[in-house]
Amino acid sequence: MSQRNRRRFDGNFKTKVVIEALKERKTMSALAKEFSLHPQQITDWKRQAMDALPELFGKDSPAAALDIETITAPLYQKIGQLEVELDYLRRVQKKLSAQ
Repeated sequence: MSQRNRRRFDGNFKTKVVIEALKERKTMSALAKEFSLHPQQITDWKRQAMDALPELFGKDSPAAALDIETITAPLYQKIGQLEVELDYLRRVQKKLSAQ
């Protein structure tokens, strides 16, 4: 007796299936047949998507949680470091060209 391997689906495939399920143009069994899935799997993915939508558009979303200071502080630090290095290299270049 051969054992079937578990299939793994990437996010793009799941998204495509969920979008088709949300459109409700086809029955769940028709979608299951089209995508070679069990109808319960489509229902589970659809429920997960519906549960995640409020977080996506809410104020507490991960994108909203990122503070602009948190993003810009390391960038300004790096800019300052590069300016100091550039000034040093310019001074060394002047000394070498003067010799």
